[in-house]
Amino acid sequence: MEDLVEGIVTGFPVGLKRSKRGAKGPAERKAALSAEPSAWKRRYAQYASHLVQRLGRCLLATAPAKKSVATSTLTMRREPLAGLMAGLCMGLAALCMAAPALADASSADSRTDRPTLLVMGDSLSAAYGLERPEDGWVSLLAMRLEGEARVVNASISGETSAGGATRLPKLLGQHSPDIVLLELGANDGLRGLAPSQMRRNLESMIEKSQASGARVMLLGIDIPPNYGDAYRQAFTGVFDDLAERHELPLVPFLLEGVALQDALMQDDGLHPTAEAQPIILDNVWPTLAPLLEQAKPEAAAGKEAISPDSSAAVSPSQPVPGALPAQA
Repeated sequence: MEDLVEGIVTGFPVGLKRSKRGAKGPAERKAALSAEPSAWKRRYAQYASHLVQRLGRCLLATAPAKKSVATSTLTMRREPLAGLMAGLCMGLAALCMAAPALADASSADSRTDRPTLLVMGDSLSAAYGLERPEDGWVSLLAMRLEGEARVVNASISGETSAGGATRLPKLLGQHSPDIVLLELGANDGLRGLAPSQMRRNLESMIEKSQASGARVMLLGIDIPPNYGDAYRQAFTGVFDDLAERHELPLVPFLLEGVALQDALMQDDGLHPTAEAQPIILDNVWPTLAPLLEQAKPEAAAGKEAISPDSSAAVSPSQPVPGALPAQA
């Protein structure tokens, strides 16, 4: 069996090895290969057939097939069955060898005692403009929760609340999250879209997430004052009203301590730098940590349908003036 395995690994007809070894340079090797294409094809076919036959005999412990006196070639009566059985045995052997690794990966990914967090956001959560995506605050969150929770980042730069509402149902079905973090609306504001439209989209996402058994957490954002006080108040009021109506934990302003610091913002003045990402995580963590503690026993119990707990909610407050939102 060892010499058979070696033949499969080396996998090259002896005649072709010698021809290539004798040729000097790529041009001559190419010429050697193309000199008698039919001969090389026939040699490869014979070599492959020989390996299949030997493998079938080793696996099935069958006796060598008889040679025909008239043709001095192997009869074909047993070769189809031998080849088929050899292929089946090879497949079963591969599955048996891979089964432990697959089982470990599946069990690690599907542990019911680990909550799953789904982050639905825009460029602020998609590490836009960072040289290393792993420096983004969501990646930092995943590292902090390694072994304790599974973090799925479904954020897309340039995403609006309408885009998130469209994508969410499929993501809920794929990942069955215990917690959904909604960080959307900045691009709605930059485009001057109606706050009432953003409210409908976010509320739809909240209701669908809760219907799937997930807890929801809102990450609020602000827009520059030059949009006008009336529009700005209507925009920021959406997050406050939804958090109060649905009793949701709320981070009033995701970029607290970042947006007004030029050193922590990229050249576009809209997106935070890598140095700002730990600060953003620190803004999220105090509100998220209690939610995680509540989700852990529910995940261990099989993630039954839940209703938001008002004790986990954070009282909304006014956003920091002069904040700059994100866009892609």
